[in-house]
This record gives sequence, C-alpha cells and structure tokens, in this order.
Amino acid sequence: MRYWRVRAVIGALIVLCISTIGVIGLWPWQAPSEASGLLRVTFIDVGQGDAAWLNTPDGLDILIDGGEDTEDSELFSYLQAHGVTDIEALILSHGHTDHVGGLVTILEEDMDVDQAFHNCDPNPDAPPIYQTFQDLLTDEGIPTTCVRDGDTIPSGAYVSAVAVHPPEPLMPGTVSKALNNNSIVLRLTYGSIDFLFTGDVQSEGENVICGGGSTIEAEVLKVAHHGSDYSSTEAFLTKVDPEIAIISVGANSYGHPGEEALQRLADAGASIYRTDQCGTIVVTTDGTTYSVECESYVYLPIVMRSYSGPVPVYIETLRDDTSDEYVQITNRGTTAQDMTGWQIHSVVGDQWYTFPSGYILAAGTSVRVHSGPDAFENPPTDLLWGHAYIWRN
Repeated sequence: MRYWRVRAVIGALIVLCISTIGVIGLWPWQAPSEASGLLRVTFIDVGQGDAAWLNTPDGLDILIDGGEDTEDSELFSYLQAHGVTDIEALILSHGHTDHVGGLVTILEEDMDVDQAFHNCDPNPDAPPIYQTFQDLLTDEGIPTTCVRDGDTIPSGAYVSAVAVHPPEPLMPGTVSKALNNNSIVLRLTYGSIDFLFTGDVQSEGENVICGGGSTIEAEVLKVAHHGSDYSSTEAFLTKVDPEIAIISVGANSYGHPGEEALQRLADAGASIYRTDQCGTIVVTTDGTTYSVECESYVYLPIVMRSYSGPVPVYIETLRDDTSDEYVQITNRGTTAQDMTGWQIHSVVGDQWYTFPSGYILAAGTSVRVHSGPDAFENPPTDLLWGHAYIWRN
C-alpha cells in the first residue's frame, strides 16, 4: 500500500490536498532545535493512544508515553525517520497498553535511554505489558525514578518539568480508574510558555490536583484520556486556562472524544487539535510565542470533510509513475455531489486544480484528474489538470 503525506485544507466548500515527499513513508527532516533556541513538542499520531516527543533547545530528546506496541510502531518509525538515536528521558504516565506499548518497542529495539520515569504503580491487575516494561528497564540497567507530586524531571538547561500528580500514597479505586487517576501529570515550562501533560487522569484525579498547591496554568494542554467525558472537568480547565487543547485519539469504541468534554474545552476558550483529524501535531515555541502545525500521514483512501462533517467522497488513487499522472476521486455516497469549487493542491509545487463550475460527481462513480505530458481529457470521467508533471516534483 502506498503511503502519502496528506494535508487537508478547507476552502469555501472543501479542498483536497496532497503533498508527496519523494520516498514513500519518509517524514521530512527536522533540524535539531539547539541551533534555533526552539522547543519542539510533537504529539505523534499513534491512533488510539498517547505519544509525545520533545526536542529541547539544547538538543535533548524526551518521550512521554508511546502508544500501542505494534509490529510497525508509529513512534519508533517516526523517531527513526527524524534521526533520533537516543532518549535522555523516557516518561510513562501510567501502565495502560495504549501508553506503554510503544515504549516497550523502543527498549526492545535497543535505542539508548539515559533515564526512565514512571509511577511504579504496584497494582497487580495492570496489563502484563507494564511488567514487561519494568523488566526491560531492569534488564538494561536504565536508572529509573518513581515519580510523585513535586518531583522534577531533568530537561536540560532551558526547560523545567515538574510533576503535579500523582500523590503519595497513590489513589485507590477500581483497576482501570485507579491506573488512570494515578497518571503522572507533568507541567513543562520554557520561558513564558507552559505545557501540561495529563496522561489519562480522570475527574477524581483532577480534583486532587485542583485541591493541591501546584500551579497548573498552561498555554498548551494535552487533554486527558483522549478527550473522555470523565476528564477535563470545568474546575480543572478553569485552573489550567488553556489556549490550545491537543487530543490524542484514534478510531475507538469508547466514544472518545466525548461531546461534553469537547464542549467544556470550547467553553474554556481553547482551540482544539485532534490527531484523528490533524495527524501528528507539532507545537514549536521560542519561549515567548508558539505555533501549531499539523503533519497528517494517512493511508489512501481518504474521506473528505466539510464544515458539517464527513463527505462520502474519497481520494482513492494517486498515480505518479507514468507520463499520464492522475488522482482518482470516488463518490461512495448514495447521492450526487456537486464538486464546484473543490480544489486539489500539490503542496510541494504549490499547484492547484479547481473543479469546473457545475461539475457533478454521480453517486458510485469516479473521476480522474490527469497531468503530465500524456495527460488527456474526456469528461465527465477524465479531467485535465495540465501537461506539466504535478506529482513528480
């Protein structure tokens, strides 16, 4: 299956945007932040899980959670593609599979890890992979710290990281809830910009944090528990006062993110970014200002979205290996789709194709938009972009 980097941009109606990067599955190189004094926090799209990679102004690499343990670990592949060979601090918020799995892969692949931090939860009903994680740390002789409220995590000369949770002793409760509520909650500061990483802490854990004396205000909030309705309480969000809310979430049967949590985040004034919609999300800051960028890496086919929700129109094929390139777009819906004003954007060359006024894509049919020296036009099934290469650049 071909792997494309896709960036969706919504125009007056909708825009289809594709940017290829020459080698399939290769992420664009990102220079170390030490040259520019920048902190980069990358919320990696690992599906229904959490994984964040921090590259500090002095070039340290820090991981917070790792998503699932899969044969093709998104976390490990992403780090490899970005030239990361060693981790100065590996942090696990709690022992659930969708947080610890990718960190197990990191350890099994023998990536150098200087120090590890987790909550050392003794809960005997934690997933077996959590014990695997702890065994690997022991076997590899990695210095490990059991984190509690008030502990600091070494983050270089310019960034500070302080845990505001869990308490000592750990919170009691049912197995899953206790594991979530004992998540390490970490406040990271660079200059005047703060991040709050919350693991899967739920309302009970948030209440404990709010009742403590720690400062939790943050410009950027990693939303707890994939946007669950049982987290992100109004009181907690009032104290955090986030400008940006990052939700790490994928396809799931739990209803994440919940509508109530989304509404509370909106009411708190936060701009919401979701990895299931945006792909990998990169927040870059110089300690005074910050920017947010989406890096979507998705497999074809791609369902398009309008302002109101999903549209049953898919990009199904992008062919760039002949002198007649084309993008094939299919309407899988049961009604015709007016394509007037829809656009395809080749980001690398900043080349645009706009569907002609009145073009209708009938239900169950496809259209190919051709480019290259041998491109041709035969409406309504074949449309002409131009005779220059679009995708080979």
